[in-house]
Amino acid sequence: MAVTRPTIRELVDQAWKLRRSVNLTSWLEEILTERGFDLRDPSNLELFVRLRSAVAQQLSARIGRDEDIGLVAPLVQSSIDEYEFIFRPNSTTEATRITAGQFISSLPWRTFEALALSSFKVQVFQTVG
Repeated sequence: MAVTRPTIRELVDQAWKLRRSVNLTSWLEEILTERGFDLRDPSNLELFVRLRSAVAQQLSARIGRDEDIGLVAPLVQSSIDEYEFIFRPNSTTEATRITAGQFISSLPWRTFEALALSSFKVQVFQTVG
């Protein structure tokens, strides 16, 4: 089995999008084990500790940036465990996702088609640029 080390950014983005509470200790153990790391090996254990700390710092910073601009982040760091991040279903992102879903499901079929086509054109234009 090939061992692939996840990047800090990849882990932070993945945790941010989970839409559930995250205990970094157990979550990272699971991810690293799935990627072929033996956490009984001292060098892998050191990697685990460094990744867990870095991911916690990056998530905290991301929460702070959201709060600085007036958004409600989808996660909040636990006051008891620095590696525990609690999901907030009333976050700005979650509220926007729910509102957008309700709006889209209320559209007539033809209007939805036109919206989807417009979105596709914008995406292609941004990609080709």
